[in-house]
Amino acid sequence: MTDTTASPADPETRVPTYDTWDDVPDPRWMTRTQHADLDMPRKPSPRVVARVWGSDFRGGDTLLDLHDATHSTPTTTGAARLLAADVDRTHTCDTCGAHSERVLAVHPRHGRRRLCPACAKVATIRTAQREAVTRRAAESAWARRVVADPTSAWAHLRYGPRSRTEAGRRRRPPYVLVTAVDHTGATLVRTTIRLASPRSTDEVPNDAVPLDKAARQLTRRLGGRRLIVWRAEDAAAIREWTGDGPAACRYVDGDALAQRLPAWRGVVTRDGTRVPACLSPGRADRLFVATMRMASLPELDDTARAWLTTGPGTARVEVTGDEEFARRVHAVLRAVGIVADDAEPAPTPLRGMPGTVTMAVHCHRDGVTG
Repeated sequence: MTDTTASPADPETRVPTYDTWDDVPDPRWMTRTQHADLDMPRKPSPRVVARVWGSDFRGGDTLLDLHDATHSTPTTTGAARLLAADVDRTHTCDTCGAHSERVLAVHPRHGRRRLCPACAKVATIRTAQREAVTRRAAESAWARRVVADPTSAWAHLRYGPRSRTEAGRRRRPPYVLVTAVDHTGATLVRTTIRLASPRSTDEVPNDAVPLDKAARQLTRRLGGRRLIVWRAEDAAAIREWTGDGPAACRYVDGDALAQRLPAWRGVVTRDGTRVPACLSPGRADRLFVATMRMASLPELDDTARAWLTTGPGTARVEVTGDEEFARRVHAVLRAVGIVADDAEPAPTPLRGMPGTVTMAVHCHRDGVTG
């Protein structure tokens, strides 16, 4: 908000100027056109109380004068003409039927309906939620492909705190903790790499290893694997350390959860925008858990259930639902490597419940509960 001169006739008077209509604090502050478009038209007072940036009839930006409607007066329009005016078409909300005294805006994104502010807000939020559902389904499909790939490896880099020089510039991180797990959640790598020079005074963990030694370990453990990371920069760093040989690890564009996880969460704010970011899970095993959650099956209704019973060393997932649902559960469990045998799924029809089957999947207990 800024201040501008109210009028040439009164150059010393300053009034606030707002960047958008949402910033205007009082709904009774209107332009002359808005006064005239009221269902009971009024003549504005000459005093300008504020200004707001808006659009002119050509769509260009323009500064609009606002007048306080509480100080306005009725126009000379008679009762007969007011009764003949077709105000229902322009002043009635197409969704809730509210009768606004001001002309309601047409919303092209919402079926070109005239909506009151509340219904417009609800429609914006609903649209964003529908878009989030579509995006979430796409992210779940990606996650299922990743967890079904036995070459997938989830890798995470956590850098040590960066100190500053006497001039205030931040030094490079003194070390980085690298963790990685495979498609079953088993640990592949957990090592701390020293990045600071031997002469550095920054604190480095005692178990930190030189970069050249760590690079050989990373190449041995991650070579030929598909990297799933939090940020693309993490994959770039690992690939730089391990080199581009025949057994190099690979990164597929888009295999970074920093963009995919918030999209899968699909949280919509009160103003109808999606939350664009979320916290990093913080470790490779947590990246794996996040991906598994993304790959999980849709919410189940009363006709579809999957529950777990455990015994010494084994676990059994009992599935009830339609056959497609049962086979999808089996496919996800097999994809993450916890099915105890190679037997094909064998759904059994439930007596008295057409279209419903039951199936037991025997799993490694540690794989299910870990």
